[in-house]
Order: sequence, then C-alpha cells, then structure tokens
Amino acid sequence: MPKERDYLTLDEVEEYTGIKKNSLYYYLRTLDIKTHKFILDKRAYISLADANHIKEVKDTPWLAGEKPSQKAEKQPIPQTEETPRVAKEKAPTRVYMRKKDTALPDGCIPATDFANNHGVNRRTFQDHIKIGLGKGLIHGPDVPEDGSVLVKDYVRAEKRPKPSREHETEYYLTTNQQKAALEFWKRHDVAFIDCNDFSCWCRTLKKGE
Repeated sequence: MPKERDYLTLDEVEEYTGIKKNSLYYYLRTLDIKTHKFILDKRAYISLADANHIKEVKDTPWLAGEKPSQKAEKQPIPQTEETPRVAKEKAPTRVYMRKKDTALPDGCIPATDFANNHGVNRRTFQDHIKIGLGKGLIHGPDVPEDGSVLVKDYVRAEKRPKPSREHETEYYLTTNQQKAALEFWKRHDVAFIDCNDFSCWCRTLKKGE
C-alpha cells in the first residue's frame, strides 16, 4: 500500500486491517469514524489515520477505552446505639407519575415504551433497530439497500434528540412502523405479548399468520 495515500477505500481497509467488511462497519460506528466520498468516485473512503486507528484497536482493544462500569452501591450507614430505632425503618417509597411526552407526532410512541408494552427487552429492541437479525451486512449510510448486497432485516424507526437530554438520541415509531415492528418479531420468532392499547396493531395482527 503506497504511503502517500491519504484515504483508503473500504476494500483496501479490509485488506489492510484484516477485518471483514461486515465487522468493519461495526468498527466505524463504535469508533465514530466518518466515511468520505469524492467527485467522480462512488466508493466510500476513510482516512489512512482512521484505518491505522482501527488496526490499533483490533490489535490492542484496550485503546478504545473501557465500558462504563456500574455505579457502586452505597455503603450502608452503620447503626450505633445512639441512632433512634425509628431511623432504621424504611420510609415508604414515593411514586412519581412520569409526565407524558406530547412532543411526538400523533400516533407515534417511543421505542422504549413500545418494547416495554409488548414484553420485549428494550435493549434487545434497540439491537433490532440498530443492527437487525438474519444474514447480511448491518444497515447504515454506506450500505446500499437496492438489492446489490445482502443486508440484515431490521426495524425501521425515526430518531430525535431525547427531551431534556439533547446530546442523547431517542428512537420512536410511527403507526406504520409499529405494525412493521410486530411483523418483524413474528418473522424472527421473537416472543411478545399484546399490550393494553386496544388501538395497537397487536390487536389486529393475528399471531402465526
């Protein structure tokens, strides 16, 4: 590979790093590496510096940083003879009603609420949206979905900045996307339950169809 090259195609990065293209897209997303396209060339490129970074992370994964650890549990306050007995009793838990978000278009629902309503783990459902199931590449801006390559089946969803947390992203489903999500679960034998909303598609779609 010539050293004077500033950018490499994804095929060249695959050969240079030894990482298959299917996994290469995962590295691009995880390391937040952007691809570039140039006039008169339909191929996607990444910089040589980013390719070297991917190769370093592959060989020495600790360079990518550690996953956030769970918060340490608070140590219990030791009881002393002077502590009144009433202080040992657990105070009743106060229940706060979450204010309903009205910023979504009519008929839309946050992906987390949709998963919880149907008994599907919310993190699993996020994987259905971000990664998908089945054979093929993980969908993304650089993965064509015109049938020229095999792409994993995934749940379509909209996204927006999370209310009160503008730096985080929240996924939500339109009415048609809710129906498509239920059909996705049925295609891949993902267990789910009917929710309490009688207007939901789960009431009209018969399981096993």
